[in-house]
Amino acid sequence: MNLDRVYGRQHRSVAHRMGGSWLDPLFPVFCLACGKPAQGAGRSICLCLRCYGQVVRWPRAACAVCGKRLGEVPQNGCYRCRACRATRPAYDALVAAWTYRPPVDAVITGLKFGRLDHLGPALGALAADALVRATPSHHPASWLVVPVPLHWWRRLGRGYDQAVLISQGVSDVLGATPLRALRRTRRTVPQSRLARAQRLGNPRGAFVVRRGCRARLRGQSVLLVDDVVTTGATVNACATCLKEAGAKTVVALAIARTA
Repeated sequence: MNLDRVYGRQHRSVAHRMGGSWLDPLFPVFCLACGKPAQGAGRSICLCLRCYGQVVRWPRAACAVCGKRLGEVPQNGCYRCRACRATRPAYDALVAAWTYRPPVDAVITGLKFGRLDHLGPALGALAADALVRATPSHHPASWLVVPVPLHWWRRLGRGYDQAVLISQGVSDVLGATPLRALRRTRRTVPQSRLARAQRLGNPRGAFVVRRGCRARLRGQSVLLVDDVVTTGATVNACATCLKEAGAKTVVALAIARTA
């Protein structure tokens, strides 16, 4: 596939910010998965109708804490997997909108490495809808929306922090308050490059609460936003910092989770 055609060398994102669909004749939207024209429900995240129909939602049959996929769980949604019964994570729940597999992987790659920054708020809006479906008893409009931050060096190279963009979309849909409460203190190796055992320890100690944010976190419920969750080690490290700063509840929200 011709990536210059699909990504449009950032022109697509510029067109979205300038005025959207009326610029399509000049900067048409192509599907990030197959390269065909993006249309219908998947257009906002650059997917054609066929590929958007192949997006797999994360199953409801999952651990009530870490969100791990399970075969069957009781209908009350309170089942905890063996790992969470042995050692409960620092976060209170983890919700993922989709399973990380084609075509979702192509969309997230476009956001992170294709400079398609307009995908961030669009994905955040879809993730917020998934959160409302998964946790109808929660009222996240009063929560703080905190992104999992990139290290400043990686953000400089990318031009933006994708989790910040996603959290903007989440905040807009939920009417919640965005807060960049965390800072990454060291450059960690991307989780996708590591084996599972290495992933679990990789983000440990890599995050701190920003100066001046502790008072705002005290006693608050926090929605912790990231793009992809693998082992959950990164969101757990972030949740640990937030809980130590006084956050009452931390729910992690991801666009996708690896199966």
